[in-house]
Formats: sequence, C-alpha cells, structure tokens
Amino acid sequence: MKTLDEIEKEISILKEHILCQEIGNDSYYLSPLYHEQLLTLEALENEADVLKGKSLPIKLDFEKYPPDKQIFLKNIVNEKGLSFAHNYKDLSADELNFLWNLIKKSHKNKKNTGH
Repeated sequence: MKTLDEIEKEISILKEHILCQEIGNDSYYLSPLYHEQLLTLEALENEADVLKGKSLPIKLDFEKYPPDKQIFLKNIVNEKGLSFAHNYKDLSADELNFLWNLIKKSHKNKKNTGH
C-alpha cells in the first residue's frame, strides 16, 4: 500500500498533467486519457482521504455483483456495523482492496454507459 506522501505526490503530478491538457487543448474534454486521468485523480484523492482517516462516501449497487461478492461485501458492512458513509480505517487491506475494486468497476460502468 502506498504512503500518504506517495499518493499526494501522484495527485500533484496528475493535477499538473490535467491542467496542461485543459490549457493547451480546446478538445481536451474529448480525450479518453483526460477522462481516465480525472477518474484516477478522484480515486487517489479518495485513497488519501482514507489514509487521513476521513470518511469515504461510497454508493454501490449490490445487485450488480455476483452473489458471492454480494455476500462478502454485505458481511463486511454487517460485521463492522458500517454504513456507506462510514470511515473505512477499520477494514483490513484485503477488505479495502475489494471495496476499491468494486468502486473502480462501478466508475468504469458509469463511464461506459454514459451515466
């Protein structure tokens, strides 16, 4: 797992790249790379917030996932007494990675369907 300093450095570099695209290109918003960078930036900022102990608002539709993953995610939520706006610092690395993968998958699905 990356340290907070490493993540903040990546965020800083990514913001520079995004800003350069916005300044230097009138059609930057059409670029798939630009949109991927925005998603990456959002994920990194969320990761940094988790490491800082801040809440991470997560909205997931359980029904999108296979039954075994639904059960796994619901068990995490039930065992820890978590709501989706809860602080996730109590989760193990495996549980956190699982949630991050679901979040990334959710973002990609929204991006691909235009929502």
